Amino acid sequence: MHTRMRRILSVAFLCGIGMAAVHAVADDNYTDEIEAWRVEHEAQLEADDGWLTVSALFFLREGENSFGSSPRNDLTLPDGVPAEAGVFEVRHGTVTLHAPTGRTLGVNGEAITHAQLYPSERRATLTR
Repeated sequence: MHTRMRRILSVAFLCGIGMAAVHAVADDNYTDEIEAWRVEHEAQLEADDGWLTVSALFFLREGENSFGSSPRNDLTLPDGVPAEAGVFEVRHGTVTLHAPTGRTLGVNGEAITHAQLYPSERRATLTR
């Protein structure tokens, strides 16, 4: 009877060691996965278009929202930006960017007078 009990305990002990080894490997993989995510997330935050480079956050209202460095604008931007840089027009959830009359704006390297903006365009770059 003791021999049978020893065998059962030996098998249970070996299974426990095996499970601990599998658990340790799973923990290492999980830790590596989390660390890789953190590195990638930090790089995204610090990128030129990441959240850590946001210099201003404005909520647009329905209608026209003027922007530029002049305090007369709805959205006042820092010095170095033209006094009247343009207008964001919001109509029924659609946002259109309009350049000042007779001028153009650069969006993704193209000179435009107006452009519809979409939330999914994460990499759109607006220039003078």
